[in-house]
Amino acid sequence: NVTASGTINLNGGDLTVTGDTTASGTINLNGGDHSTTNLTVSGTLVATAAAETITVAGNIDFSTAGDNFTEATNTTIVMASGTTPVTIDATGDSGFNNLSIGKALGTDQVQLLSDLALSGNLTVSTGTLVLNGNTLTLGTDLTVNSAAATIAIGTGTLDGATNGRSVTLTSGTITQSTGTFSGANFTVNGGTFTSTGAGTLSLSGAIAVSSGTLTLNGATVSCAGLSQTGGTINADTASITSSGNVAVTAGTFNEVTSTLTMTGAGTTVRFTAPNQPNNLVINSAGTVSIDTDDLTVGGNLNVVAGTFETNGTSLAVTGNATVSGTLTGSAAPDAITVGGNVTASGTIN
Repeated sequence: NVTASGTINLNGGDLTVTGDTTASGTINLNGGDHSTTNLTVSGTLVATAAAETITVAGNIDFSTAGDNFTEATNTTIVMASGTTPVTIDATGDSGFNNLSIGKALGTDQVQLLSDLALSGNLTVSTGTLVLNGNTLTLGTDLTVNSAAATIAIGTGTLDGATNGRSVTLTSGTITQSTGTFSGANFTVNGGTFTSTGAGTLSLSGAIAVSSGTLTLNGATVSCAGLSQTGGTINADTASITSSGNVAVTAGTFNEVTSTLTMTGAGTTVRFTAPNQPNNLVINSAGTVSIDTDDLTVGGNLNVVAGTFETNGTSLAVTGNATVSGTLTGSAAPDAITVGGNVTASGTIN
């Protein structure tokens, strides 16, 4: 064990501790790396000279008030070994630069005990990062590309929105219950994203699914576009709002009882059969047009505002159609078929 109540200055060498490191004083790494089991700092750990790597096999405790950790833009904290669960408490810290999760097994947990802001990269190669109801703020775009990697948002927040960061899921797992997942673009080209409760997905950019599985259950989703060219989207009971184009041209879209709301003016919606939306809501200040393929709405259609244009295609609504705005497309060669009731306080032509 190492206990520092005064000052420890490394001169380019490494500090390897088989036990625990406790610092109520100051440890200056000065370009050296540090490895330890548990790391507790109530004083100051300084890693600003070079690309220092701090490898921790146990817990990190930076909970004392004040900024306990001063790091450079290329400093990396690695959570390693097979000890599980281990925790990170960064209550007294302004944030980390790079954080790497490289445990022994994919089921080994690293649990957050506080909010954590990253200015650099998050890498999860092996292990499960559990947010525990806390907020993890991304500093750079995140790519999850290991089958042994899991990010468990749970009731917490994976925050890519603050710094405008995108998330790409290539392999591995991201789970969410009632928490929040925010960011710019969300790309799923492998792996599994599962929302098990009424969580929130808030994207300023688009959702693109080409492989893998996106399961939404009862989530509330907002995005600036949705495309699917492969893989599986389980829309379940979700509420999906898109301000951009929606194009589901391949793969499997399980609509169940979900609702898709189109809000953008000058946007298009396309579902290539046998895929179809369940409930479709048009609530736009302009025109939303069907693109290329005839469209079947498996549930109800509600044109709340704006114009819904069939655009040379056929529209079939299995349930009811309610039109407060404008529905255009009854003239040949376009066709509109409604299996249920039609209620129109707006215009159908």
